[in-house]
Amino acid sequence: MQVDKLSGHLVVFEPSGRRGRVPHNATLLDAARELGEDIESVCGGKLVCGKCIIQIDKVLSARHGIKSAGKSLSSPTKKELSVLKARGLDNSFRLACHARVLGDVAVFVPETSRMAKQVIRKASIKRPVKLKPAVRKYYVEVPPGSLKDPLGDADRLTARLNREFGLANLKIDYDVLGSLPPILYESGGKVTATVWMDQRVVRVQAGFIERSYGVALDIGTTTVAAYLCDLSTGDTLATAADINPQISFGDDVISRITYAMSDLDGLGKLNHEIISCIGNLLADLVKKAGILPGNISEIVVVGNTAMHHIFLNIDPSGLGRSPFTPLISSSLNVDSDSLGLGHGKSLNVHTLPIIAGFVGADTVGVLIAEEPYKQDKMALIIDIGTNGELVFGNKKKLLCASCAMGPAFEGGNIKFGMRAAPGAIEKVEIDGKTLDLRFKVIGSDKWNTQSCAVKARGICGSGIIDALAEMVRTGIIEQGGRFNKNLSSDRLVANKEGPAFILARADETATGKDITIDINDVRSVQLAKAAMYAGARILMDKLKIGKPDKVVLAGAFGSYINKENALAIGLFPGCELKNVYSVGNAAGEGARLALLNIDKRREADDIARRIEYIELTTEPDFQKHFVKALQFPASNICRSK
Repeated sequence: MQVDKLSGHLVVFEPSGRRGRVPHNATLLDAARELGEDIESVCGGKLVCGKCIIQIDKVLSARHGIKSAGKSLSSPTKKELSVLKARGLDNSFRLACHARVLGDVAVFVPETSRMAKQVIRKASIKRPVKLKPAVRKYYVEVPPGSLKDPLGDADRLTARLNREFGLANLKIDYDVLGSLPPILYESGGKVTATVWMDQRVVRVQAGFIERSYGVALDIGTTTVAAYLCDLSTGDTLATAADINPQISFGDDVISRITYAMSDLDGLGKLNHEIISCIGNLLADLVKKAGILPGNISEIVVVGNTAMHHIFLNIDPSGLGRSPFTPLISSSLNVDSDSLGLGHGKSLNVHTLPIIAGFVGADTVGVLIAEEPYKQDKMALIIDIGTNGELVFGNKKKLLCASCAMGPAFEGGNIKFGMRAAPGAIEKVEIDGKTLDLRFKVIGSDKWNTQSCAVKARGICGSGIIDALAEMVRTGIIEQGGRFNKNLSSDRLVANKEGPAFILARADETATGKDITIDINDVRSVQLAKAAMYAGARILMDKLKIGKPDKVVLAGAFGSYINKENALAIGLFPGCELKNVYSVGNAAGEGARLALLNIDKRREADDIARRIEYIELTTEPDFQKHFVKALQFPASNICRSK
């Protein structure tokens, strides 16, 4: 078969059956993204995670009528071979991120490489708020023009709004002017004007229109959540959430920044993905609420600094190198058409401000929701993720920082790690005497000991914390992170990396293979939790505080972890358990508050400039705290339940 570099090569993915032509020399991961095949790629193609494994099957190719005279894929590199060898795989397996398409090919995507549909956990705690939205509707009756009163239609409208509601110096958007004459004529002058910030008329509708709607949007690295609110009542009418589709370009913000910088149209591709995702969420919201898309009057957006920049389609490269400065820190108002969202230029999109570095608008959203700047108690607010954000202080002074935790709690760098998707182990309990265990997986309310139908696919963040805490408590893992050589159990095994502990036996898994926690997994968790702990300790040292009065766990992940187990592994400084609590998606709640009350936007602008940012990489004591925090708390070792 002659290689056709112009029309591209046929690629077929099984068992999904997705197929299509891709350019010559494209990677299989690029092909998967193009054809909609969901293949795990935690590291974004850096040959680190080893999650994008595919299998070459000549029989499969023949079944699809593919006959290749030469090589269908590029030869594996030494580094790729070493990653495959470490996982005990032969030369029939490849990594999709490094296998380049040179001819027609059919490949099999194993169960462990398929990106399961993640469970979206973006609920937030609804806080009372005084209604003071940026967008308001005003009903007026505009008298018709006459020879005695030749004032223009637009001027008569603004004059009536000023007379009845005190709205002086109003401007009418250019887009509104063209539709104004027929609306005034057909309604007999009885119209409802939509006014933004008491400054601009952004829409005019015939008759009396009472309701106005807005959307609070939280763009996370992993998930995107949207909340449709009634601006006249404050009620949340509908919610929608989805996986951030940029995840196929890498799980963490650094991978995406790198892609935006290195690929010819990297930023454009990332921006297209998030804009398409948001468009789908908006369509879902209006369908659920039974309203027209044009009735959305404003959107308020929060997100970490990288997601903020990519959403706005502005260069994030400054975040990819020291001193990690954003392109813009202040809040912005942009019309939705300019962002590619459609809905007309009358739809305003407001983004909350950035604090500094990777401490972005999502942290500002958490701040205006929790309001530590109004409290006496010393609060430690943490958002656990690939990039952990920390805030510490009270109304006298607030400090913040960002620490690179790595993707361990997102399932990355963990051999059997995965996102919070059906089949992921989310709870673990180990018997201190026998070392027998039981687990729960997402999608089932039963323990594996209660039903043989419970099958595990891997382990997610909350399960990782449970497993490590239980292994520390029962003495399987020593204080320094080593496996206890004095214990004997058929669950304690050795693999090529060293000692490991079986969480789910082969007959308890969907893959037919044991799911384990090995020494490398333990090290990954140690590095992640030590970074968070050390960052918190630096902020506390700055304010000369030995112990926080309360610890607030923000974000979806914080809502589902066992806080006792998080303390047991030393994820954050000690605090009375009753004073450790979760607040759900506080970033999204902050966006909702800013949507419903413009005073919260002013608070956001103020606190973003008042809070002091601490760059942890320049702190001389960070390494000292980090090394100490690598150990597991001694008080938890061998403590029986």
